[in-house]
Amino acid sequence: MSPPNRRPWPAALLAVWLVALTLGTAQATPVDAAQTQRLHALFEQHWQATLRSNPERATHLGDHRHGARLTDQSAQARSARDEEVRRTLAQAQAIRRDALSPTDRVPYDVFVHGLAQQVRMQAFEGFRSLSLGSSGGFHSLGLAQVARLRKEIATAHATSSVSA
Repeated sequence: MSPPNRRPWPAALLAVWLVALTLGTAQATPVDAAQTQRLHALFEQHWQATLRSNPERATHLGDHRHGARLTDQSAQARSARDEEVRRTLAQAQAIRRDALSPTDRVPYDVFVHGLAQQVRMQAFEGFRSLSLGSSGGFHSLGLAQVARLRKEIATAHATSSVSA
């Protein structure tokens, strides 16, 4: 049995793709070290602000500097965090993307997209203050915890019925 006829176009297509990839990564403008430093400093500033405003997350990640506090969920604190996100987005958008290396453009784009999404979500106060979400809430309890919780509720109900 002879091997199947191989069409030459996949190899040619691969060659064209590699050339396009090589040309596509060429810098149209030179990398600006000052813009790169601003971006990296902004990443660090935002990370530190995130750890300060979410001490439980910081502790979970192994940073115990803020471990004596809990996240402030007051309206004033949420408002301050919202303002910080808007300010950080404005600072990020002031960085010239075209002056960054291709390696820095990807995290820049992800960073700006994430901040912009947070700003868009600020309009939905009810959604933002939910204590139930895909990563936590009563629905994420294990079956043993649910059974124990049902028993506690039943006991509390029975106790309140007897005393009434």
